[in-house]
Amino acid sequence: MKHWMMGLILIGCTVVARAKEEYRTFSDTKERTITAKIVDCDLPKGKVTLELKEDKRRATIPIDSLSMEDQTYIKEWYTVNEALASKNLRITTKRKTLKKWETTETGDVLTIDNESYSGAMEETTEFEQIAFDITLQNTSKVLVPKMRMEYKIYYEQAETSTSSDDNEAEQLILEGRLDVAALKQAEKAELQTQYVQIREVEISFDSIFYVDTPPTGAQGDVHGMRARIYLAMPNGEEAMREFCEPSFLSEKEFPWEKPKEEEAE
Repeated sequence: MKHWMMGLILIGCTVVARAKEEYRTFSDTKERTITAKIVDCDLPKGKVTLELKEDKRRATIPIDSLSMEDQTYIKEWYTVNEALASKNLRITTKRKTLKKWETTETGDVLTIDNESYSGAMEETTEFEQIAFDITLQNTSKVLVPKMRMEYKIYYEQAETSTSSDDNEAEQLILEGRLDVAALKQAEKAELQTQYVQIREVEISFDSIFYVDTPPTGAQGDVHGMRARIYLAMPNGEEAMREFCEPSFLSEKEFPWEKPKEEEAE
């Protein structure tokens, strides 16, 4: 670490809106340099918190101790990240059933060879299309620039099976993207994701006899949605804010990205 950094206060902090950026070189007014990235900024107090690449420590320093180029960069970072902060951009979400219907089929099932049942059968399938409504509202006093939203809907579907061992649900993900126009003060953007379709099958029998367990009907479920909003900074980097519905959706079970060891399998 350069000597000009030795007197800084090292802290830990929580970042509300996270900047998607790499480490960069910062220079002070005497042209001494360090490699770091911004993790927080209090522009009204003239302070910025940097994470040092060398040892990942975090340091808070006066913004005016840096070069004019770095000061401009920090102000851009602050403006974009403030726009995504919860106090300035209100996000509400709601799971919504778009359509629901059912079909019924009847017939005779006969025992042939080693089949396990015989007699009359009625199969009722209930279909459901589910999407998520998302509302963004600018609660700040300045314009929120246009944004890009990416989302993932996590759901599962099991098929009808004659064996409980074969009836494990397949875990599925629907990915999508929405573009959001700039929002004026108090303006709202009403958005809706694509829908996923799940089904549940109920099977009833007027059976003569059973050898094994009769078929288990298909089951489906929607676990929830995880979304990220991205806002571009003038230098080409992006700030990001993540949210989910329901708010308690497990990060471990339904992560944005799969762990590397799972991807390798």
